[in-house]
Amino acid sequence: MEDDAVNPTLPVAYDIAWSASIVVWVAIAVFFCVKVVRDQTLTPGSKLLWVIVIVCAPVVGVIAWFASADWRRRSQPLTAHSERESQSVR
Repeated sequence: MEDDAVNPTLPVAYDIAWSASIVVWVAIAVFFCVKVVRDQTLTPGSKLLWVIVIVCAPVVGVIAWFASADWRRRSQPLTAHSERESQSVR
């Protein structure tokens, strides 16, 4: 019997892990690209830039998107609906 026996399930596990990673990466990229395109506060140029960042660097791009989303919410003017809610709370 040979000592160099190869475990045939190891390559299958790697294939499954890499395939799952790619599926997750594509799902995240598509989800956040759709969010960027639907965002009404962004200009077409900034939408294109965000899509490029999210596709090329999905982890960094998604983190940057979340970080800037808070900033974008603060810079938006209040709508009539949100003004009424804030007055009813007082």
